[in-house]
Amino acid sequence: MRVSVVAAIVAALAVGILIGTQAIPLQGQARNAGFAAVPGEKGGQDPFGAYEIVQNWPKPISQLPGLSNWTWGAGEFVFAETPNRVYALQRGLLPNIQRPKAIKLPQLGPNIEFPIGRLPWRDATSASPPGALEVNGKVGDDSDVGVNGTDFLWSHIINIVDGQGNIVESWTQWDKMFRRPHAIYVSPYDPQKRVFVVDDYRHAVFIFTHDGKQLLKTLGEPNVHASDAKHFYRPTFIAWDPDGTYFIADGYANTRVVKY
Repeated sequence: MRVSVVAAIVAALAVGILIGTQAIPLQGQARNAGFAAVPGEKGGQDPFGAYEIVQNWPKPISQLPGLSNWTWGAGEFVFAETPNRVYALQRGLLPNIQRPKAIKLPQLGPNIEFPIGRLPWRDATSASPPGALEVNGKVGDDSDVGVNGTDFLWSHIINIVDGQGNIVESWTQWDKMFRRPHAIYVSPYDPQKRVFVVDDYRHAVFIFTHDGKQLLKTLGEPNVHASDAKHFYRPTFIAWDPDGTYFIADGYANTRVVKY
């Protein structure tokens, strides 16, 4: 009798372990069709539910006229106003060059090779400008990461992509205004659909018309930081209330929220 009970317990445990270790398919989704980071119900621990990578979205920026030698730089922010109008904010372009094959270097030591992972090859965050935040206490628009036009190209900071990944707009007329653009938004409650761009190194927020043709307003004093009512110190993000009130996270240095 005791042997039978023990066998039954072992069998039950085995079934439980088998079930517990199997991935549970998402609701309404076939097995192996893709799943969130943690398998479970759609939404689960991933606030956006399941997702799968869409290859070549957006399309290579090198396809644009005059950019055959360049590719995307450090991506700072993506904002989807609609499924067919997505704002892509980046810190300039980087040379369009292929990653070399890894080379073993046994003469230097065991298990040493170059390049290693993303470093030091194509680390867009480090390779894209700007460089140091301040030089001798002065904030400017110069970069210390190389030569513009050779090591990077400060161009195509704001791009708009459609649902198929095509780059349909590039607001290049404003490229020289930015130093380290951090975020871009369109308030869902704004009938004018103004575009807000936060630049944390310039300590400012720039507000444009929806088509990008006109700069409507600048919040903060560009290149000047402080913690008073008229200045920011490296602002970062924005959130809106339905009544149009908005809140700017300010940010890296001031660690406060400013209400408008």
